[in-house]
Amino acid sequence: MRSRITSLTLVFTLIRRLVSPTSKVRRLGYFVGLCKFFTTGGRPASGNLATTLLHWAKDNAHFLETYSEDLPVNRKQGSHVVGAISSKKGADRYLDTAKEMDLVTLLGRQWQTTKTGHLLNVVPASPNPFGLSAAQRFILFDVIRNFDYLYLRTLVRLILEQDPLTDPLLFKKELISQVNEIAKTATTSEELIDCNNVRRNIENWKDLDRYFKEQIKGPRLEWLVDLGLLTRWNQRANYITLRKGVANFFSRPDADDKYLDETYASNFHTCFESELPPGERWDDLSTARQHELLDDQLDYAMTVFKPRSIEKISASQFLKFAACILLIDEGIISSTAELEKTLIDLTAKSSAYRYVRMISDVDIGYVVKESS
Repeated sequence: MRSRITSLTLVFTLIRRLVSPTSKVRRLGYFVGLCKFFTTGGRPASGNLATTLLHWAKDNAHFLETYSEDLPVNRKQGSHVVGAISSKKGADRYLDTAKEMDLVTLLGRQWQTTKTGHLLNVVPASPNPFGLSAAQRFILFDVIRNFDYLYLRTLVRLILEQDPLTDPLLFKKELISQVNEIAKTATTSEELIDCNNVRRNIENWKDLDRYFKEQIKGPRLEWLVDLGLLTRWNQRANYITLRKGVANFFSRPDADDKYLDETYASNFHTCFESELPPGERWDDLSTARQHELLDDQLDYAMTVFKPRSIEKISASQFLKFAACILLIDEGIISSTAELEKTLIDLTAKSSAYRYVRMISDVDIGYVVKESS
C-alpha cells in the first residue's frame, strides 16, 4: 500500500503501468481467491502458490461459470467464460500480476500478502468470489487506478468520445500526447528521462494490433466489467458503455496521490450511489460522532490486522480500511487524510489507542493499543 509520503515522483506515478497482464488475465476474482489463501496465517512455499491457485480455480470453476453468464458482454465468438485459469502457466500469469499490483510478495522462499492484499482479504465479500462486493471493488479499483492511471484514463476518454477502440494507432497517439503533456510538468532531468523512455517504449510497440488487443485493451476492459464500471460491451457491434460518473475518476491528467485520495470516495459514491447508503461527508459530522465512528473502526481493525501477540497495526492500512467500510456501510464520504486528522485528535485525548506517525516510504505510522 503506497503511503502519501513517497519517493515516487508525480511524473513517474502518472506514466507507470501494469506490464504483466495479458488478455488471459481478465478476472479480478482470482486475486480475491489468492489473498484468501493467507486467511489462517499459512504461508505457501514459493513453488506451491501457483499450484494452489490452480487447484482453487478448478474447485471454484462453477462460480466463474455462473458469474460469466450474467456479464453485460456480447462476445464475438466462443465461450462466455474468459480469463479462466486452467493450467499452472495460467496461474503463474495471475500470480505475476498480483505481485505487480502489490497484493502478494515473496520474502525469501515464503509468500505473504501485503498490507493491501490483507485489506482485500478482510473487507466484506460476496458469496461468489468473482462477483466482487462493493468493498472489494473499492479496494481493487483504487489499486489498479493508482498503478495504471494513464492507460485507463486514455481508454476511458476514447470510450466517452464514442470511439469503439478498434484503432490501436489512435490509442497510441492519444497515449503519447498525454505523456508529452506530463513531460511538461517535469521539474528534474530524471523525470524528463522517465517520460522519454516511456514515449520511446510506446513508439516501439511491435505488432501494434495484437499488442493493443492482448496487452492493453483485453485485460483492462474486462477489469472494468468486474468492477461494475463498464455496463455494456457489444463486441460484435463495437459498442461500449461506461457507468455514469466513471470520467470523474480520471478528470485530471496530473492527478497526484493527494488529489486521488481526496476525491476517490466521493467519486465512488457518485458512481455506485444506487447501491450505497445516502452520502454524508465526514467533515459535516460532529467531532463526537467522528470520534465514535473511528474508535469503533479501531476496535474492529485491531482484531483483524494486528500480529498475533502485538496490539499494533499499520496506520496506512487502517485508514484505507476505515474509509472503505465507512463508505460502504454508512455512506460516509471521507479521505484517508481527513481520517488521519481525526485519528490524531482522537488518540491525543481519551482513546485507548496511540497513534505514532513516521517519515517513511512504507507507511505513515502505526496505531498501538495503550494497554499493550
